[in-house]
Amino acid sequence: MYKNRLRFVAIALLSCVATFSACEYSAIKEYYNDPQRYSEIWKLSGVRDPLEEENTIFPKDLSGLGVVTLFCRYDQQYPLGEGVQILLEVKYEDGEDFQKKMDELSQQCFGVDEYFTGVEKVFAVRFWDDYSMEYAVVNEDEQSISYIYLQSLPKDEIEIDEKFIPIGYCDYGKVEKL
Repeated sequence: MYKNRLRFVAIALLSCVATFSACEYSAIKEYYNDPQRYSEIWKLSGVRDPLEEENTIFPKDLSGLGVVTLFCRYDQQYPLGEGVQILLEVKYEDGEDFQKKMDELSQQCFGVDEYFTGVEKVFAVRFWDDYSMEYAVVNEDEQSISYIYLQSLPKDEIEIDEKFIPIGYCDYGKVEKL
């Protein structure tokens, strides 16, 4: 009887190891595209550390902003945790509002333009820190800013347009040094 239990446990453990080592990316995926649900995104479990909340470049709320796109995919990765990708594109109709936001970004962030092609300016508040990145891609001609947040995702799981993904992005938020 003891040998049967031991054999069962051994088979179960080997099955688990084989399953986790052979499986591809596995997650339950939830999408948020409605600007009315924007505040819910930041309350999802595992999205940002509470200490990061104060050091964000994303708008606190979307009222009065010209939202062009809101895309969020929240992945519950079992047993790894959460994966998140957020793209918020805002067009600023007022030149003063746009310039004010540009000034805020240049004071709060650091430049990472060299990690992108085909974009004008990119400001980051975090870049390859603890498997997360938060940055803004600026298009001065159109007076628009695309805010991007990536956390713990393999590159082939990112649905955001490739022009917004850094050159050298590797799995789960690492970026190879140029």
